[in-house]
Amino acid sequence: MGARWKTITPEEKKSYKEKYQVDQEACLQITSKEKCKIMS
Repeated sequence: MGARWKTITPEEKKSYKEKYQVDQEACLQITSKEKCKIMS
């Protein structure tokens, strides 16, 4: 996955980054910040 990440366009990365932000916020709502850092 790391090799592919380096080759995709910023537009393609945007959707992944947006999903990450949503998931991160949900994680913070449920668990402690330390646990969310481990999961990301």
